[in-house]
Amino acid sequence: MKNYTSKTLPHIKGNGVHLAVTIILIAVMLIGFAASLTSCGNYKTRREREKEIEEKSQLTLDLLKEKYNEDFEIIKPYYDGGFNAFCRPINNPRIIFDVYVPKDEISRDTYLHHAIARKYQEKCNDIFKSMDFDFYCAPIIFRINEKKKQKVLKTWIMIQ
Repeated sequence: MKNYTSKTLPHIKGNGVHLAVTIILIAVMLIGFAASLTSCGNYKTRREREKEIEEKSQLTLDLLKEKYNEDFEIIKPYYDGGFNAFCRPINNPRIIFDVYVPKDEISRDTYLHHAIARKYQEKCNDIFKSMDFDFYCAPIIFRINEKKKQKVLKTWIMIQ
């Protein structure tokens, strides 16, 4: 069996100081890796996430009620760069829209787009039914300027 010395293993010099430093660094890295695997970081527990979603959902419903003076329900909450939810008004559950609440205010919602599109779709349906056509009417809202109360609307109609 060969006897190893500092001459045969050149990286071990100075009474094994280099080896000790290497072992300490590896140990620190392993402890850090183990801590990250066991969630010893800034991670939320399942209960904390559920509570946060519940609080954000209630905030979103309150903000929508204040903005539109209607009651809404949340179909599915999700996170995508902030709190998002698919919602619908209680009085018209066929209108499903998306709302984005990154902090404590609504940053974006598509309720007006979908509500206006649904009204135009119903009017188109009534007109084409009276003409006895097979059809599909799908209005698409390109832009609504809420401040000036101007509505830009394009309606696409596909007749079969």
